[in-house]
Amino acid sequence: MAEIHPLGPARTKFCKEALDLVDGEAGLMQEVISLLASKAGCVRVREIAEQHFSQLTPAQYTRLFDAQILPFLKTITHKNVTSSLILAPRLMTVYNILYGGNGQCAESLFTAVAKHLQALTLTHPDELDAADTNTADTIETVFTALDAPDKLVEVNTESQAHDGLRVVVETMRQLFEAPLPATAAFAYRPALKYLRRVEQRFGLGQTLPDGKDNVKIATRHAVFDLACERPGELSEDGRRHDNDHVDIPQISILPTLQEIQSPRNEYLPLADPKEWYIGGLKGLLDRHFRLLREDTVGQLRDAAKFELERLHDPHAQDRKRQGARTFVYRNVAVSDLAFDSFSGMEVALSFDQPRELQKKSERQRRDWWDGSKRLGHEALVCLLSSEGSATFFIVSPAPIRPKKDVQTGKIIQPLHKGYNLWSEEERAHVIAKPINQSDTYTLLDQLMNGYAEQLSLVEFPGVLLPAFRPTLQAMQTMSETLDVPFAEVLAPVSMTANADRDIDVGPPNYATRPGFRYNLSAVTNAGTRLYMTPARNTEETTAELTAHSSLDFGQAQSVVSSLSRFLALIQGPPGTGKSYTGVQLIKILLDDKKAGKLGPIICVCYTNHALD
Repeated sequence: MAEIHPLGPARTKFCKEALDLVDGEAGLMQEVISLLASKAGCVRVREIAEQHFSQLTPAQYTRLFDAQILPFLKTITHKNVTSSLILAPRLMTVYNILYGGNGQCAESLFTAVAKHLQALTLTHPDELDAADTNTADTIETVFTALDAPDKLVEVNTESQAHDGLRVVVETMRQLFEAPLPATAAFAYRPALKYLRRVEQRFGLGQTLPDGKDNVKIATRHAVFDLACERPGELSEDGRRHDNDHVDIPQISILPTLQEIQSPRNEYLPLADPKEWYIGGLKGLLDRHFRLLREDTVGQLRDAAKFELERLHDPHAQDRKRQGARTFVYRNVAVSDLAFDSFSGMEVALSFDQPRELQKKSERQRRDWWDGSKRLGHEALVCLLSSEGSATFFIVSPAPIRPKKDVQTGKIIQPLHKGYNLWSEEERAHVIAKPINQSDTYTLLDQLMNGYAEQLSLVEFPGVLLPAFRPTLQAMQTMSETLDVPFAEVLAPVSMTANADRDIDVGPPNYATRPGFRYNLSAVTNAGTRLYMTPARNTEETTAELTAHSSLDFGQAQSVVSSLSRFLALIQGPPGTGKSYTGVQLIKILLDDKKAGKLGPIICVCYTNHALD
């Protein structure tokens, strides 16, 4: 391979052209990131990031930042780049190179970026209510400067323990601690989500005091100090099994064989955030993931464990069955396999017909299976082996249309043509698809071994994988990205250390726009003009709304309070007008749609009455 020479002065052209290309068509964008992730591209990334920033004067660094650093950071944080699944592994390579072996490269780069942000004039010195004359450029710079370290920490978990980067984040946070004029505060508000997210990753702010006005006198309480269990390698007794991990994205949704066989109880976080092994938003997601998984998958695990123990020791005394309600089919064999380029492997599993069907006619057997609703489409089943394996399947429906071989054009006969539950008097067959295609080799071995091992098929009636797996997978993804709506309410950074701290729920973003006010005329009598802003006295507005509308005092109070907060909950006994109040809120929001640039509105109802 030819030697890669430094770019030198051509770095400016390199960075600007890269940004121009990712702003264009998808093919060029993918090629740019792929080249940056190549061996030569990694050299260019290091060359840009490893410059001697500390030796430059402020004026020199400003020119360098505008010409090279900012275009480069915009390239690797571009929304089209970060949203591409194809580019995800290549982008991860770029960020890992940017981080460097010990994080010094990223620390040097982002320290210089943070100092540059501190030097920016966020507001015009002569106009306290107006944004800087270069506001658009400044806002974009701040967005990029906060987005880049957030993405870095997301893909490189090692960086979350880097003290130098922690200092960088604290420096960036200081930018927004001083009060800003209304226009500037509104403009920079969206950028704060990146800062809050990276603070969550570093655990910053978890020991923030409540403030002088909320100081409580310490009192003594009698408590039971119990030893707290921990997940994975943090547990004093070591990992429970191969699916016991500290980080929830590494946990398999369905239980593994070791997990089924494990004699130890799973780690389940307590309700008190102070007892969690990790705080903030990650701690909240961790707790909800583990508890929901235990409620859904835990019962499957316990039921599978019961049957697996019976397979290992058929003559043991009867034990009390635990876990989900199940149907167990014995003497199972893997009869046939089929492969499809779209859906992967499908398996024909045979087992003994239930005793009551073995002397029935085919028609009677079919009626029984249809009426029992057993092994229906998308049913969740688990194949257990006496030799030690557990494979989860979902029952495959028969294809609606015949499939053709891509190469020959011939129609492929599905397994459903040759196998079903009722045709044979002694054996029933079900067609199922393994949930994890990695189980292919295990199934091939079971097909070759025939009856050399005992197999049981456990069905979990009423349990549908789509009912819980997408939710658990979403929590795993959110734990990595920390991109969660209302994160500042659900898990403020101070929650772990101050679990009882009150959260200040401020107005929605659109209501903080300078000059914005709600027009309440849509719900007043005879179109009486009435306006409100979140900063206005709510009691005064409530009284005026009660006097000039059909709302009673409690309903008017709910409307005014809801409009003053970005998250509002309205409760009351039946018949007090909760739904009616919600309708009035919608009318006001629709009337202010243009002024607040609102929409869309999502309405979720649990009853038809509420929907009407």
